[in-house]
Amino acid sequence: MVYRIVFRFLLLVAVLIIAWPFLSWQWKEERQLDVAVIDKTVPVEDYREHLGLFWILENAKIAKPDGEWYRAEADYYGNHPVEGVAERNLSLNRQPDLIYITDTYGVYRADLGEKQTGERSEMLYGGLTSYEWEQLMGAKGERTSLILEFNSIASPTSNSVRRSVEKSMGFAWTGWIGRHFPDLQSEEVPVWLQKNYEAQTGKPWTMEGEGIAFVDEADQVILLQPGDYEGQVRFELTEEGRRQYPTAADSEYGYWFDVMIPDEKLAIDATYKLDLSEKGKTKLRENGIPDEFPAVLRDPDQHTYYFSGDYADIGVKYFGKMDPPESYYDVLALIREDERFYWQSYVPMIRHILDRIEEGKR
Repeated sequence: MVYRIVFRFLLLVAVLIIAWPFLSWQWKEERQLDVAVIDKTVPVEDYREHLGLFWILENAKIAKPDGEWYRAEADYYGNHPVEGVAERNLSLNRQPDLIYITDTYGVYRADLGEKQTGERSEMLYGGLTSYEWEQLMGAKGERTSLILEFNSIASPTSNSVRRSVEKSMGFAWTGWIGRHFPDLQSEEVPVWLQKNYEAQTGKPWTMEGEGIAFVDEADQVILLQPGDYEGQVRFELTEEGRRQYPTAADSEYGYWFDVMIPDEKLAIDATYKLDLSEKGKTKLRENGIPDEFPAVLRDPDQHTYYFSGDYADIGVKYFGKMDPPESYYDVLALIREDERFYWQSYVPMIRHILDRIEEGKR
């Protein structure tokens, strides 16, 4: 009899432990913010270029002003693959609390196939237009926060629009983008990058192992391989960044980034760092690429941010309606090594930004 009572008690405790994060989320107070998301790179129904942001909105229990929940498949401006509609007239007849441009690279014919190989093809829809930027600037109120991330102004956005954005935001793009690849023979390495390298060197792409590739607007490729550097690309918060995002952590960043030059008025909240050998430093220096460059830029007066990477891009749909202890995300970061930056750095940063936006409204 005693054993049966103990067993039932332990079973009840186990059920409560498992159910607690879900119950805690239900009891958490709902918050309402007006968030306008622009993502022009949605060729198929994965919504991955903005999926990471929408998971945070759900997890933080942030709803639209009308009380409805944000839906990754519907609540954004851009191409909607289900309806086959590409919205071409961005019209924000309101001043949102947050405007977030996750990607404007666009949709290309080769993206519509079952297997995407990274081949370049005809653009069907994409690029930030001058009309859209004017609309966004007109919708940005004094307390509206604006976040742009890679790729918001690179190809296929025109030079004239890019200069307008740079002038408004207070930075300049060097024309260089880059990425760390754990395996240079993997399908993650775009076909266009390999072909550009072959055309540039006259040699076939036979690279193996890991490497960091830099590519400029003219398709010039600079390749760093073991011996040029050690480790990966490091995302490191500055002292100012640690004050702004106290729960965020440094991490390894393994996706696309761009090399930006900020004005003096901007705060640098985080940087990318490469552990380069003298040989690697020389390779970059000869092409005007520094070995350390901004990852997160912020204008404290205008409430604008630039994320120099594909931060909201995550391909897995996790269940967001739960409120587990912070250690849960530390475990996720250990289990999912390729998502470590998302859980340790990006999620805490966005949470702090959303909290500040809400405080500003009050």
